[in-house]
Amino acid sequence: MLAHGRPNDFAYASVLSVCDSSRGRQVHAFAIKTGFDTCVYVGNSLIAMYSRNISTGGHYSEAWKVFNDMEFHNLVSWNTIIALFQMCGQGDKAMRFFSVMHRDSLGFDRATLVSVLSSLLGMDEIDFSWGRQSCFQLHCVSVKTGLILDVGIVTALVKAYSTLRGDVSDCYKLFLETNGCQDLVLWTEIIVAFSERDPEKAILLFGQLRREGLNVDSYAFSIALKACAGLVTDRNALMVHCEVIKYGFVESVVLGNALIHAYARCGSISQANQGAVRLLDLYSGMCTKPKCCFFVCRYFKEILYRRRLFGLSTALDIHLADCVGTSRWKSITERTLSFKHSVCEMEGFICVGFFGTDLCIFGFA
Repeated sequence: MLAHGRPNDFAYASVLSVCDSSRGRQVHAFAIKTGFDTCVYVGNSLIAMYSRNISTGGHYSEAWKVFNDMEFHNLVSWNTIIALFQMCGQGDKAMRFFSVMHRDSLGFDRATLVSVLSSLLGMDEIDFSWGRQSCFQLHCVSVKTGLILDVGIVTALVKAYSTLRGDVSDCYKLFLETNGCQDLVLWTEIIVAFSERDPEKAILLFGQLRREGLNVDSYAFSIALKACAGLVTDRNALMVHCEVIKYGFVESVVLGNALIHAYARCGSISQANQGAVRLLDLYSGMCTKPKCCFFVCRYFKEILYRRRLFGLSTALDIHLADCVGTSRWKSITERTLSFKHSVCEMEGFICVGFFGTDLCIFGFA
């Protein structure tokens, strides 16, 4: 193209949409050479390119410099730089920019509000009091502008209030105000909000979700199982387990892990063990590399201390629990791990490896 003519601003925008950071800098340099770097379309594409490639060589300051050098900013420019703040965990800056937009009557849309609300949750150190206050201000703005009628805005508000330790009843009121317009994402978020604070209500909401006729996905099932883990008996876990089978998610590794977690926390060790054995069979067909590490039961230490499974002595309980996360135990599992027979038998336990610092337990010999 360069051999036959001069690219215009739309050509630059199209090329930048598929560039990594290295090639993007080359296109950026050529845009500066040809004078297109200050064009709003090219500038927006440059900001998006640098934002997209932050994890692979891009840098926050490069996108910020492009934004500052632009002669004119449209709504896309502001939304893109706010999305950058969200990606970088700088919710305070995102909120400050939104305040400037609102003060100067620059206008905003659904994408702006969703980005700002999401940025409040991704900060490295969240000030929950400030976060709730900011969330309430955004809530008021969405009501005033009528954007509260958008189910995506309501979903973002529910998630923000829940994550920022707001009153779960406020989340539920927002949910009810969208009566008849709830989608699967909103249903899932309201179940998440109740899963830790009121597990029984979360299970009731999950039952309502199923009756709505929406196609429930594996994530919704995993949240329901998380709620089941907070209850005393395994009755609800068994019910959700039946639904998992009915919906065809039997071979889902995530749900297998969630089932073991729920059964173990409810005290149904036999069911947790059966699930572990099924997962072991599933993993034996999936594992293609040695030293694979799988996450099945992150509450192994708690189970050892509280349940004393299979009559293990206190000394052995402490010994195994103390080994969790240590190089000594890790070296034992890695030395005995193979991808065809990925088990290490030690005092009746079948262990597979680590996920972070959590010991992975598949079953009991």
